[in-house]
Amino acid sequence: MKSILNLSLVGFAFLILSFNNGNKDKDTATVITIDHNEENKRLSFYYHDSLSNGHPVTISNTQKKIQIHVPTLLFETSARQIPFLIYPGEKINIRYAGTDSLSLYVNGNDQRTNELNFFRKLVKETGNIYYVFDVRPYHKKTQDLRSFHQLEKTINHMKNVRLKFLTDYAKKRPVSHEFTKIALNSIKSTAFRDSLILTRNNRALLGKDVYEKGIRQKFLTLKNIGYEPYQIYQMACVECLSMATSNAGFYYTINDRKKFESTFFSALNNFDGKTKDFLITKAILSAHQADLNISKEVLKKYNEQCSAEDFKKLIKYELARKNQPLLSKTKDNLLAADGKTIRTLEQTISESKGKLIILDIWASWCMPCREETPYLIALKKKYQHRNVVFKSISIDKNVSDWIKAGKEDGLNGNSFLLLDFDQSRFKKAFKIDLIPRYLLIDQNGKMVNDNVPRPSDPKLALLIDRYLK
Repeated sequence: MKSILNLSLVGFAFLILSFNNGNKDKDTATVITIDHNEENKRLSFYYHDSLSNGHPVTISNTQKKIQIHVPTLLFETSARQIPFLIYPGEKINIRYAGTDSLSLYVNGNDQRTNELNFFRKLVKETGNIYYVFDVRPYHKKTQDLRSFHQLEKTINHMKNVRLKFLTDYAKKRPVSHEFTKIALNSIKSTAFRDSLILTRNNRALLGKDVYEKGIRQKFLTLKNIGYEPYQIYQMACVECLSMATSNAGFYYTINDRKKFESTFFSALNNFDGKTKDFLITKAILSAHQADLNISKEVLKKYNEQCSAEDFKKLIKYELARKNQPLLSKTKDNLLAADGKTIRTLEQTISESKGKLIILDIWASWCMPCREETPYLIALKKKYQHRNVVFKSISIDKNVSDWIKAGKEDGLNGNSFLLLDFDQSRFKKAFKIDLIPRYLLIDQNGKMVNDNVPRPSDPKLALLIDRYLK
Protein backbone atom coordinates (compact mmCIF):
# COMPACT_ATOMS: atom_id res chain seq x y z
CA MET A 1 0.00 0.00 0.00
CA LYS A 2 2.97 2.35 0.38
CA SER A 3 2.81 3.97 -3.04
CA ILE A 4 -0.94 4.23 -2.92
CA LEU A 5 -1.21 5.88 0.47
CA ASN A 6 1.55 8.29 -0.47
CA LEU A 7 -0.27 9.32 -3.58
CA SER A 8 -2.56 12.08 -2.42
CA LEU A 9 0.14 13.62 -0.26
CA VAL A 10 2.62 13.67 -3.10
CA GLY A 11 0.12 15.14 -5.56
CA PHE A 12 -1.00 17.86 -3.09
CA ALA A 13 -2.50 16.78 0.27
CA PHE A 14 -6.03 18.08 0.10
CA LEU A 15 -9.20 17.53 2.04
CA ILE A 16 -11.79 15.14 0.65
CA LEU A 17 -14.50 16.54 -1.58
CA SER A 18 -17.94 15.58 -0.31
CA PHE A 19 -20.12 17.88 -2.40
CA ASN A 20 -20.16 15.89 -5.65
CA ASN A 21 -23.88 15.44 -5.88
CA GLY A 22 -25.24 18.10 -3.59
CA ASN A 23 -27.95 15.85 -2.17
CA LYS A 24 -26.47 12.89 -0.34
CA ASP A 25 -29.80 11.08 -0.37
CA LYS A 26 -29.13 10.37 -4.04
CA ASP A 27 -25.81 8.60 -3.31
CA THR A 28 -25.86 4.88 -3.93
CA ALA A 29 -23.41 2.29 -2.66
CA THR A 30 -21.57 0.09 -5.13
CA VAL A 31 -21.41 -3.48 -3.80
CA ILE A 32 -18.35 -5.58 -4.64
CA THR A 33 -18.43 -9.30 -3.84
CA ILE A 34 -15.49 -11.72 -3.94
CA ASP A 35 -16.45 -15.10 -5.42
CA HIS A 36 -15.56 -18.18 -3.35
CA ASN A 37 -13.50 -16.36 -0.72
CA GLU A 38 -13.16 -19.30 1.66
CA GLU A 39 -9.52 -18.39 2.30
CA ASN A 40 -10.49 -14.84 3.37
CA LYS A 41 -8.18 -13.20 0.86
CA ARG A 42 -7.62 -9.49 1.49
CA LEU A 43 -7.85 -7.29 -1.61
CA SER A 44 -6.70 -3.67 -1.76
CA PHE A 45 -7.90 -1.00 -4.17
CA TYR A 46 -8.08 2.78 -4.16
CA TYR A 47 -9.99 5.49 -5.99
CA HIS A 48 -9.90 9.27 -6.30
CA ASP A 49 -12.53 11.90 -5.65
CA SER A 50 -13.28 14.99 -7.75
CA LEU A 51 -10.13 16.75 -6.54
CA SER A 52 -7.84 13.79 -7.18
CA ASN A 53 -7.50 12.78 -3.51
CA GLY A 54 -6.93 9.09 -2.95
CA HIS A 55 -9.20 6.81 -0.88
CA PRO A 56 -8.10 3.26 0.03
CA VAL A 57 -10.60 0.39 -0.26
CA THR A 58 -9.87 -2.90 1.47
CA ILE A 59 -12.07 -5.96 1.00
CA SER A 60 -11.19 -8.26 3.89
CA ASN A 61 -14.20 -10.55 3.75
CA THR A 62 -16.70 -11.54 1.08
CA GLN A 63 -18.39 -8.21 0.40
CA LYS A 64 -17.63 -4.48 0.45
CA LYS A 65 -19.82 -1.41 -0.10
CA ILE A 66 -18.20 1.65 -1.66
CA GLN A 67 -20.06 4.94 -1.37
CA ILE A 68 -19.46 6.82 -4.63
CA HIS A 69 -21.47 9.56 -6.30
CA VAL A 70 -20.26 9.43 -9.90
CA PRO A 71 -18.57 6.96 -12.28
CA THR A 72 -15.16 6.25 -10.75
CA LEU A 73 -11.91 4.53 -11.68
CA LEU A 74 -11.10 1.95 -9.01
CA PHE A 75 -7.38 1.06 -9.11
CA GLU A 76 -5.89 -2.27 -8.10
CA THR A 77 -2.99 -1.75 -5.67
CA SER A 78 -0.75 -4.30 -7.35
CA ALA A 79 2.35 -3.29 -9.30
CA ARG A 80 0.18 -3.16 -12.43
CA GLN A 81 -2.13 -0.42 -11.06
CA ILE A 82 -5.04 -1.63 -13.21
CA PRO A 83 -8.08 0.70 -13.24
CA PHE A 84 -11.67 -0.58 -13.33
CA LEU A 85 -14.50 1.80 -14.21
CA ILE A 86 -17.32 1.38 -11.68
CA TYR A 87 -20.72 3.09 -11.39
CA PRO A 88 -22.81 4.06 -8.34
CA GLY A 89 -25.31 1.36 -7.37
CA GLU A 90 -23.67 -1.47 -9.29
CA LYS A 91 -23.32 -5.01 -8.00
CA ILE A 92 -19.89 -6.22 -9.10
CA ASN A 93 -18.25 -9.61 -8.60
CA ILE A 94 -14.54 -10.46 -8.43
CA ARG A 95 -13.28 -13.78 -9.71
CA TYR A 96 -9.81 -15.28 -9.31
CA ALA A 97 -9.08 -13.08 -6.28
CA GLY A 98 -5.45 -12.99 -5.21
CA THR A 99 -4.12 -14.07 -8.61
CA ASP A 100 -2.72 -12.31 -11.67
CA SER A 101 -5.96 -13.20 -13.45
CA LEU A 102 -8.15 -11.19 -11.03
CA SER A 103 -11.09 -9.78 -12.96
CA LEU A 104 -14.35 -7.96 -12.27
CA TYR A 105 -17.74 -8.67 -13.85
CA VAL A 106 -21.43 -7.77 -13.61
CA ASN A 107 -23.79 -10.73 -13.69
CA GLY A 108 -26.02 -10.68 -16.77
CA ASN A 109 -24.42 -7.56 -18.28
CA ASP A 110 -21.88 -8.42 -20.96
CA GLN A 111 -21.23 -4.80 -21.92
CA ARG A 112 -20.29 -3.79 -18.38
CA THR A 113 -18.17 -6.91 -17.98
CA ASN A 114 -16.35 -6.00 -21.21
CA GLU A 115 -15.70 -2.51 -19.84
CA LEU A 116 -14.47 -3.85 -16.51
CA ASN A 117 -12.02 -6.13 -18.30
CA PHE A 118 -10.69 -3.66 -20.87
CA PHE A 119 -7.91 -2.01 -18.87
CA ARG A 120 -6.78 -5.33 -17.42
CA LYS A 121 -6.29 -6.70 -20.92
CA LEU A 122 -4.70 -3.44 -22.13
CA VAL A 123 -2.16 -3.42 -19.29
CA LYS A 124 -1.34 -7.08 -19.86
CA GLU A 125 -0.72 -6.34 -23.55
CA THR A 126 1.07 -2.96 -23.34
CA GLY A 127 2.21 -2.41 -19.74
CA ASN A 128 1.08 0.02 -17.05
CA ILE A 129 -0.99 3.02 -18.07
CA TYR A 130 -0.77 4.54 -14.59
CA TYR A 131 2.10 4.80 -12.13
CA VAL A 132 3.29 7.18 -9.46
CA PHE A 133 7.01 6.66 -8.92
CA ASP A 134 7.96 4.11 -11.57
CA VAL A 135 10.34 5.14 -14.35
CA ARG A 136 9.80 3.52 -17.74
CA PRO A 137 12.58 2.97 -20.30
CA TYR A 138 11.14 5.79 -22.43
CA HIS A 139 11.36 8.25 -19.48
CA LYS A 140 15.11 8.06 -19.08
CA LYS A 141 17.68 10.83 -19.18
CA THR A 142 19.35 10.92 -22.60
CA GLN A 143 22.80 11.96 -23.76
CA ASP A 144 21.72 13.96 -26.80
CA LEU A 145 18.69 15.50 -28.53
CA ARG A 146 18.55 12.76 -31.13
CA SER A 147 17.99 10.14 -28.41
CA PHE A 148 15.45 12.42 -26.73
CA HIS A 149 13.39 12.78 -29.91
CA GLN A 150 13.61 9.03 -30.50
CA LEU A 151 12.04 8.40 -27.10
CA GLU A 152 9.30 10.91 -27.95
CA LYS A 153 8.55 8.79 -31.03
CA THR A 154 8.50 5.66 -28.84
CA ILE A 155 5.92 7.26 -26.54
CA ASN A 156 3.77 8.31 -29.50
CA HIS A 157 4.03 4.82 -30.98
CA MET A 158 2.89 3.29 -27.68
CA LYS A 159 -0.09 5.65 -27.64
CA ASN A 160 -1.08 4.56 -31.16
CA VAL A 161 -0.72 0.88 -30.22
CA ARG A 162 -3.09 1.41 -27.29
CA LEU A 163 -5.58 3.37 -29.37
CA LYS A 164 -5.64 0.55 -31.92
CA PHE A 165 -6.11 -1.96 -29.10
CA LEU A 166 -9.18 -0.01 -27.96
CA THR A 167 -10.61 0.08 -31.49
CA ASP A 168 -10.08 -3.65 -32.00
CA TYR A 169 -11.43 -4.50 -28.54
CA ALA A 170 -14.62 -2.48 -29.08
CA LYS A 171 -15.25 -4.26 -32.41
CA LYS A 172 -15.16 -7.68 -30.76
CA ARG A 173 -16.72 -6.80 -27.40
CA PRO A 174 -19.42 -4.11 -27.19
CA VAL A 175 -18.66 -1.17 -24.89
CA SER A 176 -20.59 2.06 -24.35
CA HIS A 177 -19.79 5.40 -25.97
CA GLU A 178 -19.19 6.85 -22.50
CA PHE A 179 -16.64 4.16 -21.70
CA THR A 180 -14.87 4.67 -25.03
CA LYS A 181 -14.56 8.38 -24.21
CA ILE A 182 -12.99 7.63 -20.82
CA ALA A 183 -10.63 5.01 -22.27
CA LEU A 184 -9.49 7.42 -25.02
CA ASN A 185 -8.86 10.14 -22.45
CA SER A 186 -6.89 7.76 -20.23
CA ILE A 187 -4.71 6.49 -23.09
CA LYS A 188 -3.95 10.01 -24.34
CA SER A 189 -3.32 11.26 -20.79
CA THR A 190 -0.88 8.40 -20.18
CA ALA A 191 1.09 9.33 -23.30
CA PHE A 192 1.05 12.96 -22.19
CA ARG A 193 2.42 12.03 -18.76
CA ASP A 194 5.10 9.87 -20.38
CA SER A 195 6.20 12.84 -22.50
CA LEU A 196 6.09 15.10 -19.45
CA ILE A 197 8.33 12.78 -17.40
CA LEU A 198 10.76 12.47 -20.31
CA THR A 199 10.90 16.28 -20.60
CA ARG A 200 11.45 16.71 -16.87
CA ASN A 201 14.27 14.16 -16.83
CA ASN A 202 16.00 15.96 -19.70
CA ARG A 203 15.58 19.54 -18.52
CA ALA A 204 19.33 20.22 -18.47
CA LEU A 205 19.77 18.81 -21.97
CA LEU A 206 16.94 20.90 -23.43
CA GLY A 207 18.02 24.16 -21.83
CA LYS A 208 15.85 26.73 -20.07
CA ASP A 209 14.23 28.37 -23.11
CA VAL A 210 13.37 25.14 -24.95
CA TYR A 211 12.14 23.52 -21.73
CA GLU A 212 9.82 26.41 -20.81
CA LYS A 213 8.50 26.69 -24.36
CA GLY A 214 7.83 22.95 -24.37
CA ILE A 215 5.83 23.16 -21.13
CA ARG A 216 3.71 26.00 -22.53
CA GLN A 217 2.98 23.90 -25.61
CA LYS A 218 1.93 21.04 -23.35
CA PHE A 219 -0.79 23.28 -21.88
CA LEU A 220 -2.34 23.28 -25.36
CA THR A 221 -2.00 19.51 -25.62
CA LEU A 222 -3.94 19.11 -22.36
CA LYS A 223 -6.70 21.35 -23.73
CA ASN A 224 -6.89 19.19 -26.85
CA ILE A 225 -7.14 15.99 -24.81
CA GLY A 226 -10.10 17.52 -22.96
CA TYR A 227 -11.13 17.37 -19.33
CA GLU A 228 -12.43 14.15 -17.83
CA PRO A 229 -12.80 13.88 -14.03
CA TYR A 230 -10.54 10.86 -13.73
CA GLN A 231 -7.17 10.42 -12.06
CA ILE A 232 -4.88 9.90 -15.06
CA TYR A 233 -5.92 13.16 -16.73
CA GLN A 234 -6.06 15.08 -13.45
CA MET A 235 -2.58 13.90 -12.44
CA ALA A 236 -1.26 15.02 -15.83
CA CYS A 237 -2.73 18.50 -15.23
CA VAL A 238 -1.24 18.83 -11.75
CA GLU A 239 2.19 17.62 -12.88
CA CYS A 240 2.27 19.92 -15.90
CA LEU A 241 1.29 22.95 -13.83
CA SER A 242 3.87 22.03 -11.20
CA MET A 243 6.63 21.84 -13.81
CA ALA A 244 5.61 25.23 -15.18
CA THR A 245 5.72 26.99 -11.81
CA SER A 246 8.52 25.31 -9.85
CA ASN A 247 12.10 24.16 -10.31
CA ALA A 248 11.24 21.24 -8.04
CA GLY A 249 9.54 19.38 -10.89
CA PHE A 250 6.44 17.24 -10.43
CA TYR A 251 5.85 16.87 -6.75
CA TYR A 252 6.28 20.05 -4.78
CA THR A 253 4.16 21.30 -1.95
CA ILE A 254 2.66 24.77 -1.86
CA ASN A 255 4.17 25.99 1.40
CA ASP A 256 4.58 29.71 0.83
CA ARG A 257 2.46 32.47 -0.61
CA LYS A 258 4.69 33.02 -3.65
CA LYS A 259 4.36 29.39 -4.78
CA PHE A 260 0.63 29.45 -4.14
CA GLU A 261 -0.05 32.60 -6.17
CA SER A 262 2.26 31.43 -8.97
CA THR A 263 0.33 28.16 -9.19
CA PHE A 264 -3.09 29.79 -8.87
CA PHE A 265 -2.55 32.47 -11.52
CA SER A 266 -0.77 30.10 -13.91
CA ALA A 267 -3.82 27.81 -13.77
CA LEU A 268 -6.11 30.81 -14.18
CA ASN A 269 -4.27 32.21 -17.20
CA ASN A 270 -3.42 29.00 -19.06
CA PHE A 271 -6.51 26.83 -18.67
CA ASP A 272 -10.24 27.20 -19.09
CA GLY A 273 -13.45 25.35 -18.35
CA LYS A 274 -13.46 22.38 -15.97
CA THR A 275 -9.68 21.96 -16.06
CA LYS A 276 -9.27 25.52 -14.78
CA ASP A 277 -11.92 24.98 -12.08
CA PHE A 278 -10.15 21.82 -10.92
CA LEU A 279 -6.66 23.37 -10.78
CA ILE A 280 -7.54 26.67 -9.10
CA THR A 281 -9.64 24.86 -6.48
CA LYS A 282 -6.77 22.46 -5.83
CA ALA A 283 -4.39 25.41 -5.41
CA ILE A 284 -6.70 27.16 -2.94
CA LEU A 285 -7.13 24.02 -0.84
CA SER A 286 -3.39 23.36 -0.88
CA ALA A 287 -2.71 26.86 0.46
CA HIS A 288 -5.42 26.35 3.08
CA GLN A 289 -3.88 23.03 4.13
CA ALA A 290 -0.47 24.72 4.43
CA ASP A 291 -2.02 27.32 6.75
CA LEU A 292 -1.21 30.16 4.36
CA ASN A 293 -3.07 33.45 4.37
CA ILE A 294 -5.22 33.65 1.22
CA SER A 295 -5.89 37.27 0.31
CA LYS A 296 -9.40 38.60 -0.21
CA GLU A 297 -8.37 39.60 -3.74
CA VAL A 298 -7.41 36.01 -4.62
CA LEU A 299 -10.61 34.61 -3.10
CA LYS A 300 -12.65 37.20 -5.01
CA LYS A 301 -10.87 36.21 -8.23
CA TYR A 302 -11.50 32.54 -7.47
CA ASN A 303 -15.23 33.05 -6.92
CA GLU A 304 -15.48 35.09 -10.12
CA GLN A 305 -13.56 32.61 -12.26
CA CYS A 306 -14.63 29.21 -10.91
CA SER A 307 -17.82 28.01 -12.58
CA ALA A 308 -18.11 24.80 -10.52
CA GLU A 309 -20.58 25.55 -7.73
CA ASP A 310 -19.70 22.37 -5.83
CA PHE A 311 -16.04 23.41 -5.70
CA LYS A 312 -16.97 26.90 -4.51
CA LYS A 313 -19.19 25.45 -1.78
CA LEU A 314 -16.29 23.28 -0.64
CA ILE A 315 -13.90 26.24 -0.44
CA LYS A 316 -16.43 28.26 1.53
CA TYR A 317 -17.02 25.36 3.90
CA GLU A 318 -13.33 24.61 4.50
CA LEU A 319 -12.38 28.23 5.11
CA ALA A 320 -15.33 28.71 7.47
CA ARG A 321 -14.60 25.66 9.62
CA LYS A 322 -11.02 26.68 10.38
CA ASN A 323 -10.59 27.57 14.06
CA GLN A 324 -13.84 25.86 15.08
CA PRO A 325 -13.53 24.29 18.54
CA LEU A 326 -12.76 20.60 18.22
CA LEU A 327 -14.80 19.77 21.31
CA SER A 328 -18.03 20.96 19.71
CA LYS A 329 -17.63 18.48 16.89
CA THR A 330 -17.34 15.08 18.51
CA LYS A 331 -17.70 12.96 21.63
CA ASP A 332 -16.37 9.72 20.17
CA ASN A 333 -15.04 7.03 22.49
CA LEU A 334 -11.38 6.08 22.73
CA LEU A 335 -9.92 2.90 24.23
CA ALA A 336 -6.74 3.56 26.22
CA ALA A 337 -3.54 1.55 25.76
CA ASP A 338 -4.32 -0.61 28.81
CA GLY A 339 -7.11 -2.18 26.75
CA LYS A 340 -9.69 -1.45 29.48
CA THR A 341 -10.15 2.28 30.06
CA ILE A 342 -12.64 4.05 27.78
CA ARG A 343 -12.79 7.83 27.58
CA THR A 344 -14.23 10.31 25.12
CA LEU A 345 -12.13 12.22 22.63
CA GLU A 346 -13.39 15.36 24.37
CA GLN A 347 -11.87 14.21 27.67
CA THR A 348 -8.60 13.30 25.98
CA ILE A 349 -8.30 16.74 24.41
CA SER A 350 -9.47 18.59 27.53
CA GLU A 351 -6.79 17.05 29.73
CA SER A 352 -4.15 18.64 27.51
CA LYS A 353 -5.79 22.04 27.20
CA GLY A 354 -3.16 24.75 27.41
CA LYS A 355 -0.79 22.65 25.33
CA LEU A 356 -0.29 22.32 21.60
CA ILE A 357 -1.62 18.92 20.48
CA ILE A 358 -0.57 16.82 17.49
CA LEU A 359 -3.03 14.03 16.66
CA ASP A 360 -1.51 11.08 14.79
CA ILE A 361 -4.17 9.03 12.95
CA TRP A 362 -2.83 5.60 12.00
CA ALA A 363 -3.54 1.84 11.83
CA SER A 364 -1.53 -1.34 12.34
CA TRP A 365 -2.05 -2.39 8.70
CA CYS A 366 -0.89 0.97 7.28
CA MET A 367 2.80 0.61 6.47
CA PRO A 368 3.34 4.31 5.62
CA CYS A 369 1.84 5.14 9.05
CA ARG A 370 4.25 2.83 10.84
CA GLU A 371 7.20 4.09 8.83
CA GLU A 372 6.46 7.53 10.29
CA THR A 373 6.52 6.26 13.90
CA PRO A 374 10.31 6.60 14.47
CA TYR A 375 10.08 10.22 13.29
CA LEU A 376 7.09 10.78 15.59
CA ILE A 377 9.02 9.35 18.56
CA ALA A 378 11.99 11.58 17.68
CA LEU A 379 9.70 14.63 17.70
CA LYS A 380 8.30 13.59 21.09
CA LYS A 381 11.84 13.47 22.44
CA LYS A 382 12.72 16.82 20.88
CA TYR A 383 9.72 18.56 22.45
CA GLN A 384 9.51 16.58 25.71
CA HIS A 385 10.21 19.70 27.79
CA ARG A 386 8.05 22.01 25.69
CA ASN A 387 4.34 22.79 25.86
CA VAL A 388 3.34 20.23 23.21
CA VAL A 389 1.84 16.73 23.40
CA PHE A 390 1.51 13.98 20.78
CA LYS A 391 -1.51 11.65 20.82
CA SER A 392 -1.69 8.60 18.54
CA ILE A 393 -5.20 7.45 17.59
CA SER A 394 -5.56 4.13 15.77
CA ILE A 395 -8.50 3.32 13.51
CA ASP A 396 -7.94 -0.46 13.71
CA LYS A 397 -10.96 -2.71 13.93
CA ASN A 398 -9.04 -5.40 15.82
CA VAL A 399 -7.95 -4.41 19.34
CA SER A 400 -5.17 -7.01 19.54
CA ASP A 401 -3.67 -5.81 16.22
CA TRP A 402 -3.57 -2.25 17.58
CA ILE A 403 -1.99 -3.25 20.91
CA LYS A 404 0.58 -5.49 19.22
CA ALA A 405 1.60 -2.82 16.67
CA GLY A 406 1.81 -0.16 19.39
CA LYS A 407 4.20 -2.32 21.42
CA GLU A 408 6.28 -3.22 18.37
CA ASP A 409 6.63 0.42 17.36
CA GLY A 410 7.22 1.81 20.85
CA LEU A 411 4.09 3.95 21.12
CA ASN A 412 4.20 4.28 24.89
CA GLY A 413 1.60 6.56 26.45
CA ASN A 414 -0.99 8.75 24.74
CA SER A 415 -1.95 5.88 22.44
CA PHE A 416 -5.65 5.24 21.84
CA LEU A 417 -8.03 3.22 19.67
CA LEU A 418 -11.00 5.10 18.19
CA LEU A 419 -13.95 2.75 18.67
CA ASP A 420 -16.35 2.28 15.77
CA PHE A 421 -14.24 4.53 13.55
CA ASP A 422 -16.41 4.16 10.43
CA GLN A 423 -19.45 5.58 12.23
CA SER A 424 -17.56 8.17 14.29
CA ARG A 425 -18.37 11.85 14.16
CA PHE A 426 -14.63 12.57 14.22
CA LYS A 427 -14.20 10.73 10.89
CA LYS A 428 -17.06 12.64 9.31
CA ALA A 429 -16.16 16.04 10.78
CA PHE A 430 -12.57 15.96 9.54
CA LYS A 431 -13.05 13.61 6.58
CA ILE A 432 -10.46 11.07 7.72
CA ASP A 433 -10.48 8.95 4.56
CA LEU A 434 -6.75 8.59 4.00
CA ILE A 435 -3.98 7.78 6.47
CA PRO A 436 -1.49 8.56 7.84
CA ARG A 437 -3.06 11.87 8.84
CA TYR A 438 -1.83 14.45 11.32
CA LEU A 439 -3.88 17.25 12.89
CA LEU A 440 -2.83 20.29 14.92
CA ILE A 441 -4.92 21.60 17.85
CA ASP A 442 -3.93 24.85 19.55
CA GLN A 443 -3.64 25.61 23.26
CA ASN A 444 -7.33 26.60 23.39
CA GLY A 445 -8.56 23.29 22.00
CA LYS A 446 -9.23 24.66 18.51
CA MET A 447 -8.35 22.80 15.34
CA VAL A 448 -5.95 25.11 13.50
CA ASN A 449 -4.76 22.68 10.80
CA ASP A 450 -6.41 19.34 10.08
CA ASN A 451 -3.77 18.05 7.66
CA VAL A 452 -0.25 19.03 8.72
CA PRO A 453 2.97 17.58 7.22
CA ARG A 454 4.17 14.15 8.32
CA PRO A 455 6.71 13.80 11.17
CA SER A 456 9.38 12.86 8.59
CA ASP A 457 8.88 16.25 6.94
CA PRO A 458 10.97 19.03 8.60
CA LYS A 459 8.09 21.42 7.92
CA LEU A 460 6.11 19.88 10.80
CA ALA A 461 8.73 20.94 13.36
CA LEU A 462 8.74 24.43 11.87
CA LEU A 463 4.95 24.57 12.21
CA ILE A 464 5.13 23.43 15.83
CA ASP A 465 7.78 26.05 16.61
CA ARG A 466 5.61 28.75 15.08
CA TYR A 467 2.67 27.91 17.37
CA LEU A 468 4.88 27.57 20.45
CA LYS A 469 6.17 31.14 20.15
